[in-house]
Amino acid sequence: MLRSPRLRAVAPLALAALVLGMPAAAVAETASAPSPTASASSTPSPSAPTGSAPAPTATPSATQTTPKAPAAAPAGLPPAPGTTFTAGVCAPDVDGVTAVIDLQGSDPAVARCVTTTGGAAYSSTNSLQTFADAGFDVLTKATSFGPQICQVDAAPSTNPCDAWTGVWWSFWTGTDTGWKQAETGAHETGAPTGTFVALSLVDNVPDAPAPRVSTTPSTSTPTPTPTPTTPTPTPTAPAGPGRADLASQWLVSRALQGDGTYDLQSYGTNPGLMIDMLFGLVAQNPKHEAIPGLWAAIEKQIPEWVDFTWEGTSYVDGPSAAKAMLAAEAVRDDVHDVGGLDVAKTLVSKIDDTGAVLDSGNSPAYGFGQTIAVLALARADALDAKVLGSMLTQQCPSGGFRLGHGKAPCADGTDSVGVDATAMGLQAMLAADRSGVDVPESNLTRAVGFLTKAATTTGGWANDGFTTTVNTNSTGLAVQALQAYLDEHPGSADAEDAVSRGRAWVAGLQVLPASNAATTNVGAIAYSPEAFAAGAATSTDQWERATPQAMLAFGLPGFDTLVTAAAPTTPTPTPTPTAPGTGTPPGSTPPAGTPGTGGTGGGSADGVGGGGAQPVGDPSPGLAYTGAVVWPALAVASLLLLAGAAFVLLSRRRGVHA
Repeated sequence: MLRSPRLRAVAPLALAALVLGMPAAAVAETASAPSPTASASSTPSPSAPTGSAPAPTATPSATQTTPKAPAAAPAGLPPAPGTTFTAGVCAPDVDGVTAVIDLQGSDPAVARCVTTTGGAAYSSTNSLQTFADAGFDVLTKATSFGPQICQVDAAPSTNPCDAWTGVWWSFWTGTDTGWKQAETGAHETGAPTGTFVALSLVDNVPDAPAPRVSTTPSTSTPTPTPTPTTPTPTPTAPAGPGRADLASQWLVSRALQGDGTYDLQSYGTNPGLMIDMLFGLVAQNPKHEAIPGLWAAIEKQIPEWVDFTWEGTSYVDGPSAAKAMLAAEAVRDDVHDVGGLDVAKTLVSKIDDTGAVLDSGNSPAYGFGQTIAVLALARADALDAKVLGSMLTQQCPSGGFRLGHGKAPCADGTDSVGVDATAMGLQAMLAADRSGVDVPESNLTRAVGFLTKAATTTGGWANDGFTTTVNTNSTGLAVQALQAYLDEHPGSADAEDAVSRGRAWVAGLQVLPASNAATTNVGAIAYSPEAFAAGAATSTDQWERATPQAMLAFGLPGFDTLVTAAAPTTPTPTPTPTAPGTGTPPGSTPPAGTPGTGGTGGGSADGVGGGGAQPVGDPSPGLAYTGAVVWPALAVASLLLLAGAAFVLLSRRRGVHA
C-alpha cells in the first residue's frame, strides 16, 4: 500500500490522542510522510495513535532504523547573492516575500521583507532559502525524507534534533487571505512574490499556533496577539456536571459530511482522532445513531494506518494496531477483520520477547501504545503477564508513568512522568486486573496518589513538566481514570475530591446555550481557559481535538468497559453511510497465532468471552466474534448471555456518574 506523503500526517496529542503525544522533532515537512526514524518527522511518527498524537523519544536516535540520517549541518543556508531585507512585512507596492519567525512567547513575532538589490521581483522555489535571505539562521538536520528544522537563530535553546523537549517548529505559508499550515516541506515549498512564509514555534501544545502577523496589506509591522484571560471555575463555584450529550452533538456536527459519511481529521489519512471521537460517543451513549457510520469511516482507513509501505519499505505499527483493536472491541466488531486486516494478529506480531509493544521502527512504543495494547488484550481475555509487566516497568517510584518508554525501568529524577500516561496506565491496570492478570495493589494506589497530587488548585491538570498549561485533555483523562478506580475501589476521599473538582473545571470550559459564544459551537469544550476566551472560531481544530477527551470527565465509563449496545450492522444516520462488514462467516476459524478468547464460558457484558486467559499468540479459537450467529444454538446462547449479563450487572455495576 504505497502512501502519498500526506497520508501519514497527523497532529500532536493527546490523543491525545488519542488519545494524544508530541512530534519527535521539529522538521521542515509539517505534513510529511512518516519517517522510519521518529526524529525525522515534524508530524506524528507511524507509531502515533489517537490523535491524537505522535510519539516522543528520549533521544533522536531512540527509534532510528535504516536509512540512517546524516549528522546535523553546522549552520543554515547562506543568503543568496543579490538579495536583501528590511524589517517589517512587505508593503503592497514592494515585489518581495515576507519571512516571519514567531517564538509564540512574550516577545512579538519578527517579520522581514526580502527583496533583490537590483530591483527585480523576489521569489524563491525553496522557502528555507527565503528564511536565509531574510537573515535568519535556520539550523537543519538532513534526513532521507528532507531537512528537519532544528533551531532558528539558536532558538529553542535545547536543540530538538538532539534532545526531545516537546518543542518543534511548524511551517506556514500566507497570502492576503490568511495563514495556512503547509502540506509540503519548507525545502520544497516555493515563496512566490507577494506572499508570506513563516516558522511558528510549537511549545508543548496540541496544535501548532498560527504566526501572529497579519497578512493583510494594511499591516506594516508584526504585533503579538494579547493573551486573553477568562475566569476559571474554582472548587468554591463549580460550573456544573457538564453536558456530554452536547459535546457528542457538536462532534457529530463537525464530522458529518454532506454525503452522510464522517471525517474529522486535518492531517491526511489518520483515523486516530476519529477513534477518539468514537470512544467519546460510545461512552456517552452506546446507542448513538452516529456510531455505525463513524465506524464505517474509520474501519476502511485502518489497514494503511497500521500496515503501510513507504519508499518500498514495509512498516507495521504496533500502537496503531492496538488502538484499532480497542476501537473494534468498543463497537463489538470483529478484531480479526477490521477493514480486511487482522489487527489482533498484527498487534501480537509487534510484541517482543520482553512484552514490549514495538512501533513501526521496531523500538519500544511510547506509553500510550503499550497501555492501549494492555487495554485491548485484557478486554479480549488475551493479556500475557509479560505485556503488563513491560508496562509496569515504566511506572516510576512516584507512581507516575513516563510517556517515552525504554528498555530500562523508570527512575524518579531522570525520567519525565506525565498525567496523561499515568491516567492511561491506571486504566490499563484496572482492565488487566479484571481480566485475571494479577496487578499489585501498590501499583494502583501509587498511580492514584500521583494523579491526585498532580491536580492543580484550579481543579484541572497539566500533563507534565513540558506541557505546563492546565488543559481539558489531561483533566478529562485523569478524571476518567480516577472515577474508574473509585468504581471498583471506593473510599478514597482525595480521589473523590479530585474527580469532583476536575469535572467542574472542565464543565466551566464548555460552550453552553447560555454562553456568550456562537450557537454553532454549543457543546464544544476548549483546551484551556485562554482558548475558551478566544472562542472556538479562532482554532476549531484545537477544539475538535480537545473535546473528545475532555468530555470523558463528565462521568463517562473507562476505556476498559465502554461498548456499544449492539454490533454496527446497520448505520442509522440520515443520509445513511455505508455499513462495515461485521464478522467472520459461519464455520470459519481465525488464523493461528492470534490471541485467544480464554474459553467459551460466561461471556461478560462487553461482549468479550470469559474463562481463563490464554497466552498471547496461542493458536486457540481466537478473540470473541461479533459476526454471523449459528442459528441452531441461538436460543441457548441467548439464555446464557442474559444470565451472564445479569451476573455482571450485579457483581461489577458501573454507572454513569453525575
